[in-house]
Amino acid sequence: MIQGVTDQPCDPWCEDADVTACGPCSAIDPATLPEAIAAASAWLWRLTGKIYGVCEVTVLPIVATPCDPCGPGYFTWGGSWFFDRARNCWYGSNSRMARGEGVPEIRLGFANVQSITQVAIDGTVLDPADYRVDDGRWLVRLDGQTWPITAPGDLIVSPPHFQVTLKHGLPIPPDGVRAASALACEIALACAAKPECRLPKRVQTITRQGVAMIVIDPLTLVDDGKFGVAEVDYFVKAVNPYGNRQRAKVLSPDVGRAVRIPTNPMLGPLP
Repeated sequence: MIQGVTDQPCDPWCEDADVTACGPCSAIDPATLPEAIAAASAWLWRLTGKIYGVCEVTVLPIVATPCDPCGPGYFTWGGSWFFDRARNCWYGSNSRMARGEGVPEIRLGFANVQSITQVAIDGTVLDPADYRVDDGRWLVRLDGQTWPITAPGDLIVSPPHFQVTLKHGLPIPPDGVRAASALACEIALACAAKPECRLPKRVQTITRQGVAMIVIDPLTLVDDGKFGVAEVDYFVKAVNPYGNRQRAKVLSPDVGRAVRIPTNPMLGPLP
């Protein structure tokens, strides 16, 4: 997995076996495959708007103090209350706002959380049975406790007061794996100067036996984000028909930051 700030996908889009399953690449030199797969994965990741790929990251949830309580540590009579995600508030049966010493649900800062690797509070790892993920973005506590409210200073202590290691993103679809393996195969063939390579060469006019043929300049294909390989070009066109450079985002000054992604590369799951 690639660490830190990078313009590469987190993991390759295909494996060696996917590439060598293609007829022309069944006998290709295995030593050329890692670089070919890395290049194919990066090109397709960028051309499809960087929407595919599952990455693991450790985040520090910023659980801000909930909305103003009715009083210190106030709970409604009988414990009848519910939590409003939109306002980060407790509401009681009498419709009054209330607050305990934390919140039962937190946003994880990503829209497609696939799984939780680890949740740790003050260096203690929680049992996975004590929490779950809702809607691919909410971490819900199940053991009757609440998530701690995070003060700014808690984000820089070691170990962090509250940290979550998660996997997020969209898995590579089967046609994406096929496109990546086909493109990696063509790259490997090009490196080996094999005539079977389908990647276009920069040739515009060919004259043979007095017959002249004019072909499209391959740079025209490149400008359109195409490779001249059908399974690759069809996949890119289907996934990103408008040529978006990255996935869409919604930003609002009224929505606070949910998590902080630390820059320390040593931060990760606890042993």
